[in-house]
Amino acid sequence: MFISKKQLKYCLLNKNKTIKEVLIALNKQNFQTKKLCIILDRAKVINVLTDGDLRRILIKENDLTKKISGFLNKKFIFDNKNTSETQLIEKIKKYKIDFIPILDKKRQLISLFYKDDPDKLNQKKFENEIFILAGGRGKRMFPLTDLTPKPLLQIGNTTILETLITSFKNQGFYNFTISVNYLYDKIVNYIKSKKYKDINIKFVYEKKKLGTAGPLSKLKIKNTKPIIVINSDIYTRLNFLELLIFHNKNNNALTLGSHLYNQQIPYGVISSRKNVNTIIQEKPFFEHKISAGIYIINPPLLKRIKKNQFLNMNEFINSEYKKKTKVGVFPIHELWMDIGDHGSFISAQNKIDQEW
Repeated sequence: MFISKKQLKYCLLNKNKTIKEVLIALNKQNFQTKKLCIILDRAKVINVLTDGDLRRILIKENDLTKKISGFLNKKFIFDNKNTSETQLIEKIKKYKIDFIPILDKKRQLISLFYKDDPDKLNQKKFENEIFILAGGRGKRMFPLTDLTPKPLLQIGNTTILETLITSFKNQGFYNFTISVNYLYDKIVNYIKSKKYKDINIKFVYEKKKLGTAGPLSKLKIKNTKPIIVINSDIYTRLNFLELLIFHNKNNNALTLGSHLYNQQIPYGVISSRKNVNTIIQEKPFFEHKISAGIYIINPPLLKRIKKNQFLNMNEFINSEYKKKTKVGVFPIHELWMDIGDHGSFISAQNKIDQEW
């Protein structure tokens, strides 16, 4: 299918834009599958960046204020308006890409040829098990979680847990297992009352707290597909299929999602470095890559988790890393929020209100 230049308004960006500005533009797009940014030098198209390209940049680069022009390849694939649809499809197959920009003689954009309708791609189904960790007590959310388990707190018009399930369902995933402990009966009864169609939901009961990795020992695997594990207090706009593609393409045994976290020191920081012009930096910002509470694990690794024993995910991942298990890090640039305390809960509510 062809997508017109008018439909691509959020995709067109000048080469002098920063990485951060490109990411913002990427997340404004409505495509549910492959997102892209078309980079311009004035009106001339000089490159096309996909969602995957941006994530590869984020793996190596933390400074989002750098211009995107410093990260562009010299060559990219494009075609002209005289090329037939059949020829374009063959070209897409040959180079294993998803779209081709159609340019005029001055290399100005005419349209974009997509190998398939994005809405049709969204109809694909994926067998991968989605394992949701919903057994935590949520002490930092007291008194809200005194009588209500944290996954059932409402964000906007629905609960945190429902938001997760709906997001996965809309992206083609239909096999779910939810690990429960604290006020488990309320979670089970609530989910059953929803009477979800076209998805399978099972529950794993923790008789005692098993941490964020221990519950996986109780999972009964029906296929060999990688398992997506996620904390139940995560609110995100992540394209989980991109995460899965990254995991498989890199032949990872384990992949953890990461998110950039900005932290400001509320004081003047004294530098111990020599050969600098200033000794005190006023209230500096620092960026850290943090674990986002989203993981992909290949089923064979589950055999290494002892049954009914407490084990946190960080400990499990570090243990596997020491064993030379291939562990990958997937940068999440989409909206991501960890609703772990009252402050983040209020922030999430405000974010949803703005979207509505």
